[in-house]
Amino acid sequence: MELRPNVALRTEIERRITLLGGARRFVAVHVRRTDFEPDPAEGSSSGAAAADLRTPDAEFFEWLEHPLRADWRIYLATDCATTQRVFLERYGERLVATSLTQFDPEDNEVAANGGTTALRQTSVSAAVVDMWVCVGSANFKGTRRSAFSDAIALLRRCYRLSSA
Repeated sequence: MELRPNVALRTEIERRITLLGGARRFVAVHVRRTDFEPDPAEGSSSGAAAADLRTPDAEFFEWLEHPLRADWRIYLATDCATTQRVFLERYGERLVATSLTQFDPEDNEVAANGGTTALRQTSVSAAVVDMWVCVGSANFKGTRRSAFSDAIALLRRCYRLSSA
């Protein structure tokens, strides 16, 4: 059995990888922000505690600015408009990101349907493209405790690619 995107998604994946200079010629990061819940083992249910568990931007910056990666193009997979703006301001032309999302966690409104918060702000198709572009990178850094980052790392291991 093989996990493979459909033709339309493969075309978009290939377009982005080409924009980045080709397979294994760029680095990628997955910066998850919108739905982290605190670890019950941490004994807190506050939003501040959840924010403390996510990988901070500074950790991504340090990784991206390491001398071995400092001149590489960057692919940013994220679910947060604020994060996209911060990374774009810092890395400019080096950065390629998924289609800019309009979501900002500070402005997240309660959905009209029963008062639940709508956390998915990107399409499943966009997530599939992000996943496979990240798999195609020379190096990858994901968000701690993110199943999406873990899936990318697993696919990279299956294809015998480095994640560091």
